[in-house]
Amino acid sequence: MVKYDVKLLFEIGGFPKPTKGTSVSLSLNDKQVPGRWWAGVKEKKEGGMVCTIGVMTPPDCIVGKWKLKLLLVSKADKQTVSTYVYPDLFYIIFNPWCKEDLVYMEDELLRNEYVLNDTGKIYCGTSKDIRAKVWNFGQFEDNVLDCCMLLLNKGFKTKYAGRKSPISVSRKISALVNEQNDAGVLVGNWSGDYDDGTSPTKWVGSVRILEQYYKTKKAVKYGQCWVFSGVVTTVCRALGIPCRSVTNFKSAHDSDGSITIDKHWDYNTGKSLDEMDEDSIWNFHVWNDVWMARPDLPSGFGGWQAIDATPQETSDGVYCAGPASLLAIRVGNVTLPYDTPFIYAEVNADRIHWTKMPDGTWLSTLDKEYVGKKISTKRPKGIPQQGGLSRVDEDRQDITNTYKFEEGIEIY
Repeated sequence: MVKYDVKLLFEIGGFPKPTKGTSVSLSLNDKQVPGRWWAGVKEKKEGGMVCTIGVMTPPDCIVGKWKLKLLLVSKADKQTVSTYVYPDLFYIIFNPWCKEDLVYMEDELLRNEYVLNDTGKIYCGTSKDIRAKVWNFGQFEDNVLDCCMLLLNKGFKTKYAGRKSPISVSRKISALVNEQNDAGVLVGNWSGDYDDGTSPTKWVGSVRILEQYYKTKKAVKYGQCWVFSGVVTTVCRALGIPCRSVTNFKSAHDSDGSITIDKHWDYNTGKSLDEMDEDSIWNFHVWNDVWMARPDLPSGFGGWQAIDATPQETSDGVYCAGPASLLAIRVGNVTLPYDTPFIYAEVNADRIHWTKMPDGTWLSTLDKEYVGKKISTKRPKGIPQQGGLSRVDEDRQDITNTYKFEEGIEIY
């Protein structure tokens, strides 16, 4: 009597290879090893004619759409005698419920907010007049996950190893959501002229933007910082990465890496020398925090990481920013990757006023407290508001102390 084995073959990409981890062959009921692929029979019915098969994937599995083939293999000569191609694809994403996954988030209330909640608020205005925009993230809507997979394909191309880590994936997301890099999702526009597209203020969610991009494969017009951030939140949550939109009021833009915001004045006229000013301070700017361990950094620098999809400055030749550890930003360890000096300056740069004196010399005055005010995000349901409820919005959570110490505290 001829006997057969059933094998499961999972593949991803156009040219799957076992050596690259893009082709995985599994025999049923092999010994289960933690952190490795495994498949086994979980239940048999109708005299063994109907079986339920369970599959375990490793916590660092390549994120993407996997194909499945069932192979009937002769035990005698190990030859495949029959192949069944499963008609649907398997979507593998990050798993914040898995302790071994880098995005593991222990607190259920936080997971409910930062992974599962499909609506939220994004804050804008000024530090003295904070307003909330209700935003539909819609990460579970039709086509959203497929659009996210399309973005990963565009960003990583055939370099599938990068899709194992939320560190590289979140950095790539910050590049792919803006169209400056490889025809990403959104075109930024701060001109006030939006006749050939949609005004950034008209968007109320991410779904229409991602659906339009997915169907046309062309960048959507137009976005500004809160729109970029809203789309990033959707993409990250859809892929299983805990994420929140974060607003920094009086946000600095340091263009030269000095971690100072330089303003120039003429002593004789009292007028600003705008032609000499390369830095700026915005009423507000919105980016994102993503949650993950950082095994590439010294111990303790995991947790929330800042990323920013608004195209401001290039990083390694690409318009992207982060992930930068919030702890590194808070303690001023600006040597750690990625783009920590730039994001540190956004919340903690010193503002220097340079006055050109009549004799041609320059007099400087320092303001250390102007930048980085009332950094805000939506408070998770069930998490108490620190310091009492916000007078502006009971859902607003002030997270300034996660980015910076109070002025006057010395750090050694």
